[in-house]
Amino acid sequence: YNVQTAVDKGSHLIADYEVTNHNTDQGLLLQVAEKVKETLETETLELDDISNKFFISKNYLCILFKKNLGITCSHYITKEKMKYAEKLMRTTRLTCYQISNAVGYKDYFYFSRVFKKVFGCSPKEYQMRIWRETYEKTD
Repeated sequence: YNVQTAVDKGSHLIADYEVTNHNTDQGLLLQVAEKVKETLETETLELDDISNKFFISKNYLCILFKKNLGITCSHYITKEKMKYAEKLMRTTRLTCYQISNAVGYKDYFYFSRVFKKVFGCSPKEYQMRIWRETYEKTD
């Protein structure tokens, strides 16, 4: 048993740990992403809620998202909220104000600004466009 053998074994242990840890991180991210999507439809969701549900620190969660997905956790949640808002516009007759509340924005004007940044137009304009498309298809 020599020093080189010990170094080789140590290197393998570290590599195995990194692979396992990477897989664990990815599994955790998948669980978090799924939870975000499923929770959006039933309750409002914030970063603190997610970190508490998974018993991890908010800081660690943010690092995982940035490292693995290239975006912040808050950006991911916002993106999912906007996708859900768009889905509600396409599948319901809710007002933009009601949709704003449904996706967790209590301040409609803030929701409108975020929506416009993502979709390039106001929620009302987007909703009118959807309704026009629907009306044209039925003619």
